[in-house]
Amino acid sequence: MIIQNIGFKYKENSLIVQALKALGQSHTDDNVKERLSTFFSSKQCDKILKDTQTSTAWDI
Repeated sequence: MIIQNIGFKYKENSLIVQALKALGQSHTDDNVKERLSTFFSSKQCDKILKDTQTSTAWDI
């Protein structure tokens, strides 16, 4: 599985993508998404989602 994480505007987003990659698709569920959302404000979440749109989907 490969997630491309090149060229993000904010370096934190690269860390988030790398962490999700390390967890793997099968371990990234709604609980993980909910925990991530507790660390960031809704404004930050919007920035993260916008910045990481260039990241590729899970490749198997």
